[in-house]
Amino acid sequence: MAAVKVWGGALEFVPDELREKDIYLIAATQNGRALEIVSEEFRSKEVCLAAIKNYGRALKFVPKKLINKEVCLTAVKQDWNSFEFVPEELKNKEICLNVVKQNGFALRLIPENLKNDKEICLAAVKDWGCALQFVPKDLCGYKDICLNVIRKNGDFLRFVSEESREKEMCLVAVKQCGASLRHVPEKLRNKEICLIAVKQHGNALKNVPKDLSGDKEVCLAAVEQDGDALRFASRELRGDKEVCLAAVKRDGDALRFASRELRDDKEVCFAAVKQNGEALKHASDAMLCDKELWSAAKQ
Repeated sequence: MAAVKVWGGALEFVPDELREKDIYLIAATQNGRALEIVSEEFRSKEVCLAAIKNYGRALKFVPKKLINKEVCLTAVKQDWNSFEFVPEELKNKEICLNVVKQNGFALRLIPENLKNDKEICLAAVKDWGCALQFVPKDLCGYKDICLNVIRKNGDFLRFVSEESREKEMCLVAVKQCGASLRHVPEKLRNKEICLIAVKQHGNALKNVPKDLSGDKEVCLAAVEQDGDALRFASRELRGDKEVCLAAVKRDGDALRFASRELRDDKEVCFAAVKQNGEALKHASDAMLCDKELWSAAKQ
């Protein structure tokens, strides 16, 4: 008795002649996993409830005759993973809500007839935006649910159906996460959206249309946010001194993406090594002979 009070699993080592009702209850209360080694005739409702309150997945070992709404609800409240042991006919709205509130990703496991329940879907995506991928596209209020999700994480735009990715939604997404520009339909990637995206995440320049990678205003905004974005600028703009200066002032290492002519430009090279001395290795051979540049790099 003392042993199972400390560790319910010790029940396994209790001799059969000493196993009585009370010892089973104590074991199950201390460690729900012990229900597996409780003799069938002693798996009463009291013992089973004690077990699943401690370990929801013990529902697997509850006799079928005792499995009802109360028992299943108790199990999933303790651990949503026990949902797999809930009989299909008992997977009602209350139980499903408890499951998705714990893990929104579990929306994929909800019966089809309940996936179109707006309350369940909202509960699922509240703290688990990625669950948006399991929300039915024909659900009433689908777009509003999507907007609520991407306001918290714009990158979840990738889980929104193609036909629902309208301008308003895409603007919300890139304002929150510039990198989500890659999920914006090509036809909507205009200068307005691209500017907003690169100002939030410079490397989103990678996903702007080809004609805009050569737009100076867009590229300047990108490199001012992240100098490394210079790698995605057009060849012409990688040879533009204003753009390159802005890039290396933000990230000296961006000097490696500047044109050959600008890697031989004293002002650009000095700005780069001032930000990051390691950028010296990207300067031209001629600039590497400049003692002042070496001195600046060491500071």
